[in-house]
Amino acid sequence: MVALSTFAVAVIALRPFNAALIGAGKFVVERQFQFLGLAVRILGTLWACLGFNSLLGVALAETLALILPTVGAMGYVIYKNIAVPRISAISVALWRQMTSYSLRSIASTLASMAAVQGGTIVAGLIGTPSSVSYYNAALRVYMGIRNVGQWCTTPFQTTLSRAYVHARDSAQQVVRSATFGTFLLVAGASVGVLLVNEWLMGFWLGNDVPVEEIAQTLTVLLAGLVIFSLHGPLSMAAAAAGRPGLFFPLQLAWAVSGALIGILLGEAMGITGVALGMALPLVIIEPLYFYVAVRFLELDLSRWCRECLLPVLLIVGFSGLVGLAVKIFASFLSLGEGIVSVTSLIAMALSALGVGYAARPVLPWRSFKTALSAEL
Repeated sequence: MVALSTFAVAVIALRPFNAALIGAGKFVVERQFQFLGLAVRILGTLWACLGFNSLLGVALAETLALILPTVGAMGYVIYKNIAVPRISAISVALWRQMTSYSLRSIASTLASMAAVQGGTIVAGLIGTPSSVSYYNAALRVYMGIRNVGQWCTTPFQTTLSRAYVHARDSAQQVVRSATFGTFLLVAGASVGVLLVNEWLMGFWLGNDVPVEEIAQTLTVLLAGLVIFSLHGPLSMAAAAAGRPGLFFPLQLAWAVSGALIGILLGEAMGITGVALGMALPLVIIEPLYFYVAVRFLELDLSRWCRECLLPVLLIVGFSGLVGLAVKIFASFLSLGEGIVSVTSLIAMALSALGVGYAARPVLPWRSFKTALSAEL
C-alpha cells in the first residue's frame, strides 16, 4: 500500500498534461478522462469489497482512479501533437514569475482546505476516534456537494482567463454566470440533502450510531457550504486576473478562527460544535470577500445580486418550502420515513424545475449557456 501511495503521488508530476489539454480547448476530453477515473474508482471498490473483501484491492482501485486521468491526458496530448514534452532551460526571471504565481495559488488552496479539513483534526483533539468517524461521515457528504460545485466552476476557467486579457466586461459576465450556476447547484443540492439528512444518515450508517448528532453536524456544514459557494468563482476570477493570492489572508483567517471556535464549541457541543466552528466565521468573512472583489476585481455588486443571488433564492427558496410542506404533510399519513423523505425530495426537484422554466425570461439562463458553450 505504501508503494501504491508513492506511485500515485509521483504521478502528480505529470499533471501539466491535464492543464495542456484544457488550455488547448479540449476540456470535454479532459473531463472524459476524469469520468473514466471515477468509474474505475466505483467499480474497482465494489469489486474489491464484494468479490474479494480486500483492503489492498480498494487501495489499488483508488490508485488506478488517480493515475488514469493523468496518464490518459499525457497519451492524448502526445498522440495529437498538442504539445511536445521536453526539458529546456528557462530564464531566472521567468522561473521566479511562474513560481510566484504557483506558490500564491497553492497557498490559497491549502488555506481553504485547511479550513475544511481542520475540523477532523479538532474532532480528534477534543473527542474520541468514533467522534472523528462521525464527523467525517458528515464531511463526506459536504465534500461531495462541494466537489460537484467545483466541477461546475472549472469549465469557465479557460474562458475567463482569455476574457480578462481581451475584454474585462465580458469577464465579469463569465464570473456572474459561473456564480449563478455554482450557487444554484450547491444551494439546491444542500437544501435537498437537508430535507432527508436524518433518514440518509440512518440509511447509510445504520442505527447504531448517533444519527441525530451526525445529521445536525451535516446541517451546519451545509449551511456553511451555501455561504461559501457565493464566492467560489471569485477565487477563480482572481487567478484569471493575475491575482491568485488575493483572498489568501481571508482564507487563512477562516482556517485559524474556525479551528479556535471549533475547539471552544466542540468541548460543549461535540462534533456539532466543531462544525459550527467552521461555519460561523464565514458570516463575518464572506462580506469581506466581496469587499475585496469590488475593490480589486471591479465586481458590480448590485448586478451580481440581481443575476446571481436573487434568482437562486427564488428557485431554491420556493422549491425548498414546497419540499418541506410535502414532508410535513406526508408525515401525517403514517408513511415510512424513507418514503416521506424521498417524496419530499422529488417534490422539491419538480418544483425547482417548474420555477426555473416558468421564470426563464427573467433568469440568466442565456448568459450561463453562452459562457458555458464558449468553453465546451
